[in-house]
Amino acid sequence: MVKGNQDNTAEVPYLIDSLRSVGGWKIRGKSQPLKEDRERLQRLKAALELAKQNKPYVQESTDHDPRFRDELKAHASGFLAPLIKELRVFWDSPLLKQGLAVIDLPGIGIAGDVHRDITSKWIREKARAIVLVIDHRGITQSAADLLYKSGFLNSLLYSSEDPADDPILIVAVVKVDDIADSKYATDKSKRKAVHFKDVCRETKETVRAQLLAELEKVWSPAAGEGSEQRAKVLQNIMNTLQIHPVSAIQYRRVLEHDEDDSPFLSDPEETNIPRFTRALEELVRARRQRIAQALDEAGENFFLQVNGAVKLIHAQWQDGNHAQVEADQLRTELMEFIAPKRKEFYSRQGAFREFLKGTIPKRIEALVHEASRKAEKDIERYLRGLREAHWNTLRAAVRKGGTFIGARHINLPVDFALRFEEPVADAWAITLLKEIRSATKEFTDDCISLVDEVVAWAKAQGTRVSADLIEAQREAIKADSKKLTAVGKEMVQELRESVKSSLIKCIEPPIRRKCAAFVKKGDDVGTGVKSRILDLFSELAEDVIAAASDPAIQLLVTTFHGVEAEIRTVLKQYDDPLLTSADAIVSSHENRIRRSDVQKRKAVLSEIGTILESIPDSYRSIHSVGQST
Repeated sequence: MVKGNQDNTAEVPYLIDSLRSVGGWKIRGKSQPLKEDRERLQRLKAALELAKQNKPYVQESTDHDPRFRDELKAHASGFLAPLIKELRVFWDSPLLKQGLAVIDLPGIGIAGDVHRDITSKWIREKARAIVLVIDHRGITQSAADLLYKSGFLNSLLYSSEDPADDPILIVAVVKVDDIADSKYATDKSKRKAVHFKDVCRETKETVRAQLLAELEKVWSPAAGEGSEQRAKVLQNIMNTLQIHPVSAIQYRRVLEHDEDDSPFLSDPEETNIPRFTRALEELVRARRQRIAQALDEAGENFFLQVNGAVKLIHAQWQDGNHAQVEADQLRTELMEFIAPKRKEFYSRQGAFREFLKGTIPKRIEALVHEASRKAEKDIERYLRGLREAHWNTLRAAVRKGGTFIGARHINLPVDFALRFEEPVADAWAITLLKEIRSATKEFTDDCISLVDEVVAWAKAQGTRVSADLIEAQREAIKADSKKLTAVGKEMVQELRESVKSSLIKCIEPPIRRKCAAFVKKGDDVGTGVKSRILDLFSELAEDVIAAASDPAIQLLVTTFHGVEAEIRTVLKQYDDPLLTSADAIVSSHENRIRRSDVQKRKAVLSEIGTILESIPDSYRSIHSVGQST
C-alpha cells in the first residue's frame, strides 16, 4: 500500500509511520513520507474518508481510457486493493443487457477473513451459476475442496429433492490452444484447428470424470450415514453440469485479423467463446422463465382463492330468500346429519394439532441427536485424516485457536460446522419438511372428504337445497390445500443462510478456549506433542457436538414455528368446516335479515361483478362464476 508494489522494500518504521499518518494517528517515529509515496498515501487517506462516510468511489470512463484502466488496476490488484471490500464494474455489453451479473469472487481466505464471508454469502445465497475456471491440468483437489469449504455443496442439501432452482456448476477450461499447439508439434498430419477440436472433445469427457471423482473424494470420504443424500446432490450437479473448453486468445485474434499474429482458427465459433456466451444468456432466459412461471402460478393461486371467496359470497347473496320456517327445519335435519361427522373431524383436528404442537418438537430433538451422532462419525473421519499432517502444522493450528492456513489448511470451526450442518440439513429437508407436508395434506384432504359428504347430502335433497354454497366452500378449502403443498419452502433459504453461521458462533468459542488453555499449560511443546494435539482435537470434537446440539434444536424449532404459523394462518378459517358449511346452507337469522335488504343485496352483487371484471382475461375462462342475479 505504501510503496505501490509488494516487492518494493522499505524500513519497517517508515511503513508504520506512513500507515499511521493515513489513519489519522500520531506518528511515533521521525520519518516523513517520501515524494514518490505521497500521492499514494493521500489516495489511501481519501479512501478511508469515503469509508467513514459510507460513500462509494465512482469512476466513469469512455472506451480505451488509460486512466480508467489505471484506476481499475489500483483498486483491483494495486495499492488500494487491501482496502476494497467490493468492486463493481459496469460494462455496456450485450451479454449483460438481460440482467446477467458476473461476480469475480475472492478465495475463502482464513478464519474471520471478510473475503471468506463474501464468497460464502454469494455462493450460498445469491449465485445462480458457479463458473469454475481451470487450465489444461483439469480439476484438482483444491478446486473441489473450494466448492466444499465455500459451502456450495452443503447449500444444495436443503433442496436435493427439488433442485430446479439450485445454482448450476459451469467449468470453463482455458489454455486449450496450448495443448493443441503441443499436439501439433508432435503430429503435423492434422491441422492445429483439428487438434484443437479433438482436445475440446477429450477435455469435456476428462473434466466430467475428474470432477465427479474429486467431489466424491472431498465430500464423501467413506460410505455411511448421509452418503446417499450426498450422492443425490452430486448426481444433481452432474445432471446440469456444463463444460466449456475455450480459447480467448484465438477468439481475439480471429476478431482483430492481425496478420502478424494470425490465428490457427478461422471462425469465432471454433473458439467456443460464442457458445459459452450463449450458455450464459440461456441461463438468464431460463431464470427469467422460472421467475415468470412462479409469478404466473402465484397469480393463478391468488385468483383461484379470490374466485372461491367471490363464489361463496355470490352464492350466499343469491340464496337469500328462504323462508324462516324452512331454514329452521333444514338446519335441524342438517345438524343431525353432520353431528357424527363433526366428532370425526374434531378427532382428526386434535391429532393434527398434537402433531404440530407435541410431536414435531420432540422429533426435532430426536433428529438433532441423531444428526449429532452422524456428525461425530464424520468428524472422527476428518480427524483421522489429520494424523498425516505435520506436527508443526497441527501445533500452529492450536496456537491460532484452531485455524491455520499453510502447507495444509486447517480450520476446525468451519470444518466441524460443515460436518454438523450436513445431517442437520438432512433432518429438515428429508425428514421434517416431508412429514409436515404429508400430515398437512392428510388433514386438508380429510376436511375436503368430510365436506364432500355434506355436498352429496345437499344434492340428495333435490331442489330443496342448493349445493352451490357447499361446493364453493369445498373449492375454497381445496385452493388452500394446494397452497399448503409447498409449505415451508420460503423458510429453506432463511434456514440455509443461518445454520452454518449459527453453528460456527457456538462452536468457535470452546475451540479457542481449549486451544488457549492447551498452549498456556505448555502442552504444545516437548516430546509427544502431536499425540497430545490429536487427543485435544478429539476432546474438541466432543465439546463441539455438545455445544452445537442445543442451538441446532433451537434453530429448527424456530424455523418450524414459522412453518406452523404459515399453516395456522391458512387453516384458521376452517376450525370447523362442517359447521361453516351448515351455516352457508341455512345461514343465521341475522344474515337473512341483512340479505333481505334489497338495495344492499343489489350493491353487493354489483361489487361482485366489478371484482369479476377485474380478473385478467387469462384467468377469467377458468375462474368464472354465474352472472345471473
